[in-house]
Amino acid sequence: MRKMIAVLLVLSFLLSPLSSAPKEYTHDEFPQWAHDFRRAETIFFGSLPITFLASTLVYETSIGLGMQPWTTDDTTRTLYLLSSAAAFSLTIAIIDHLLEGEDGT
Repeated sequence: MRKMIAVLLVLSFLLSPLSSAPKEYTHDEFPQWAHDFRRAETIFFGSLPITFLASTLVYETSIGLGMQPWTTDDTTRTLYLLSSAAAFSLTIAIIDHLLEGEDGT
């Protein structure tokens, strides 16, 4: 009897989203700052892998050309590279926000 009740509960939870159609979002449902923040967040996290790769390539190239390494600890080096990549990504998101504000789109 308990198994039957458990199966019915699981089925009702799984099938309940199928019974109602999703409601479409309207354009004015969210304020403009939320749209701007979402765009900046997407650009920041979207550019982070690229800027991390670029930071790593520049750092490794400079080491190969004879610059002394910042640190010999791999964890600290990775944190430095991640910090510089985050700063570059934030710069890209801010520049996008400033440029997007100029043309109004």
